[in-house]
Amino acid sequence: MTSSRPHLLTSITRRGSLFAAAGVALAVFAWSGPDATAKDRGPINPLTRHLAGLQVGPGHEFRMLVVHPLQAPATAAAPTDVELAAFANPDTIGIASKSPKRTRPMHFDNFGEARLVLVPGQVVRADRIDLAVTDHAVVRKRSRIEIPLVAASSDAKASEERPEKSILKTFLPPTLRWHAMQHPKSQEMREEVQDWADRAQQPDGRRSPADLRDAPVIAERVEEYARALSGVTSSPAGLQTVGYAAVLDGTPIVFETFGDGELFRQAWPGILRGMAAEAALKEVKESLLDQEIPPSGQPDRFLAPVREVILSFYGSDVEVGPVRADGKRYSVTTPTGTLHGLVLDRTTLVHLIMVTDPRRRGTGDDDTDFDPGVISRKARPTEAEKRWLDRRNKRKPAPPPPVPVPPVPGNGGG
Repeated sequence: MTSSRPHLLTSITRRGSLFAAAGVALAVFAWSGPDATAKDRGPINPLTRHLAGLQVGPGHEFRMLVVHPLQAPATAAAPTDVELAAFANPDTIGIASKSPKRTRPMHFDNFGEARLVLVPGQVVRADRIDLAVTDHAVVRKRSRIEIPLVAASSDAKASEERPEKSILKTFLPPTLRWHAMQHPKSQEMREEVQDWADRAQQPDGRRSPADLRDAPVIAERVEEYARALSGVTSSPAGLQTVGYAAVLDGTPIVFETFGDGELFRQAWPGILRGMAAEAALKEVKESLLDQEIPPSGQPDRFLAPVREVILSFYGSDVEVGPVRADGKRYSVTTPTGTLHGLVLDRTTLVHLIMVTDPRRRGTGDDDTDFDPGVISRKARPTEAEKRWLDRRNKRKPAPPPPVPVPPVPGNGGG
């Protein structure tokens, strides 16, 4: 494996903020300067170029979830011969285990002429178990690769029908995507999934995160989230929506983009329902499922935390290495998670994802991004916001009342 470590802060300047009629949009840092393509530096980093062209659109809000569309110029395009594997013609795909008695490794055969892309967090349905893709992978035309997978469900019942192996058009909820991308041991991943399944009251058998959205406790709420946030794919003239940044209960949880708007539109319904399942399960955990959570009227109130996530990508070096079996992986480690990007044909970014580390969400103590008026109107402030309000209002235990002092008797008893 080869690796290089260019720094995203090299030769960048800040663009001015952009304003849209529906609200404020944020322009991300851009790489500029006459020496940006000088021979001693090489061409512009494709990750930097992609991020520099993004704008953060006005937020879409429903209950505990706020989603900001990420928009790129209408001219942005993925390679014309690239398809997401889940949406390719199933007649051009073959998925097979190495032996009938083994779940992994699993081979993927591409019989078509397009390059097929798998992204972290997609679900492969095998005959007895579901598995999650842990890393980017590219299957060249008329070729075979071994898919990087981790077990993501309990075993199906012996009486259940055995489906044909396939890549589902759904994605894991963000937190479970994070777990899959950490390459945990299968047992650790499955224990996490089963905890979610218990909360959702999924029936016994193949309890898969791909089916969480249909669990009886949350199915109706998931569809409400999906209907309310389906418009994220729309964009103003001259732009296309290529991704999103999601905030759950005041905390950024995932940042994801694709090479162009068409790839994103294909993936969005499956991504959205995965996020909706996580949001609905958080409502279950916090006993909010049957409570009204009115809209704040200020869906852009979390632009500052989203901006900080994006700008954190510029604070670290970029690790570059090969992807199975085509392209390059660009990775950036940040304080809240690792950004993973897939670049094909040396310069074209096809997919980018960062899921924030669940262990580090809501632990920051920076007061600058909080607004007491906004927090006071929230149906349920986050723990970080409540701590900030406590500090701001100087809520301390009340001092004990003064001890009454008895009168001093006069001299001589009089």
